[in-house]
Amino acid sequence: MKRTRPPAKPPPGEEGSSFLRTQKRLAVPQDDDLSPTMNSYRIAAGTGGAKGDNFMEHKARTKALSWLLSLAMVLSLLPGMSLTAYAAGDSYIDGSGTSKTVDATELEATTTNWTDGSWYIVPAGGLTISGRITVNSTVNLILRDGATLTASAGITTTDATLNIYAQSAGTGALTATGSTGCAGIGGRVGGYGSNGGAGGTVSIFGGTVTATGGTAANCDGAGAGIGGGGAGLGMGDTGGAGGTVSIFGGTVTATGGTANSGGGAGAGIGGGGKDMRGSDGASGTLTLGKGVKLYSGTNNSGTVLDGSDSTERTYSGSRPQKMFAEYVTPHTHNFTYTADGDTITATCSAEDCPLEGKTATLTIAAPQHTAVGDGKSADAQITDANKIKGDAAVSYYATYANSNKTGDALTSAPTDAGTYWAEITLTNGGSGANDSATAHVVYSITNPDYNVTLPTDLAGGTVAADKTSAKYGETVSKR
Repeated sequence: MKRTRPPAKPPPGEEGSSFLRTQKRLAVPQDDDLSPTMNSYRIAAGTGGAKGDNFMEHKARTKALSWLLSLAMVLSLLPGMSLTAYAAGDSYIDGSGTSKTVDATELEATTTNWTDGSWYIVPAGGLTISGRITVNSTVNLILRDGATLTASAGITTTDATLNIYAQSAGTGALTATGSTGCAGIGGRVGGYGSNGGAGGTVSIFGGTVTATGGTAANCDGAGAGIGGGGAGLGMGDTGGAGGTVSIFGGTVTATGGTANSGGGAGAGIGGGGKDMRGSDGASGTLTLGKGVKLYSGTNNSGTVLDGSDSTERTYSGSRPQKMFAEYVTPHTHNFTYTADGDTITATCSAEDCPLEGKTATLTIAAPQHTAVGDGKSADAQITDANKIKGDAAVSYYATYANSNKTGDALTSAPTDAGTYWAEITLTNGGSGANDSATAHVVYSITNPDYNVTLPTDLAGGTVAADKTSAKYGETVSKR
């Protein structure tokens, strides 16, 4: 809203005089002519001078700024043009798969001492750090998409924690190679007569990680790819323990260092190698996240060490010198079902289904418990090689001979003599003809006769019984 001052009234007797003409020339400025402090008005016309010049400069600046702002607004509306706001910080994908942002320090070639609580990120274009890196307490590393960090002397994580994250595309990489006897990521080689350094804690959430242990010197132990350092030269020293390693995403290629002159090789992920008379380091703990498979060798064509990728678990198997782990996005089946007696066949219609022929079967069979009192399991037996059962449960019913089930479901698997019907239903939750199917088995539990054997050489007389055979639960009495 414009500010205006009412025109001054002419003195009595000067109506129509030069007073009014003077007032027109000395009009009070409007709102865009006000001084920045809004405390006084300046005259927009007159003889000039310092005050007039300042006012005109302020007015010119104001109009120029207004023109630039208007131009920016117009350009933003043109096709193909936009104004983008950028968030501060560096993005990474956390352990739950959520994108987060943090202010990270960009690594430099001289950054070999990684401090507690720090976040580091690989610079665009990648970086080589030639000195061995030392992790202090807890450190977080972000592998920038499309960039590789080469740690040419490896990374020490003894008594420390290193968390490795990727960005959204997961194309960042870390290559760590241990110097003589040191782990690629983990412990250092032991000194003369000393055990190798322990591996610490390493958690990998994404990216491509390649870790190679250092080859052993004469009679020393070699370093693990990820884990313990090799034992130092001595008379019975032990390789460093593997520490705690967790792999939740990305791909990991870990190769232990090669043995030399009687020392031990390092594990791919695990303990460092022994000296010539010692023992290899303890394997430590290896946790594999859901969707992560583990192989021997340097790729997924090797022997499967752990393919149970449907859940997070702790691996307790062997630790060969070469190990490879990769996260594979779990396939989601789109099953329809058909049943034939004791077997359900599930057919997946989703693309890239890993099942052979896109089909899997589940079979239900009679329990091992076939006679009263035999002590065997009363639960129906399920064969489900491809784990399509999910949380489906078996229901039990009474029946007669091979006829259909009768009555309500029993509260538990039966153990008494009789004929029973056991069934299981798989469903995808739909209501179509092939959205569910039920397989069943009919079986019997018998109450057999047991022979009663009486001793014949009792001292002082004989014993007779009322019967020489009885069913389970019956009593045999003397006669």
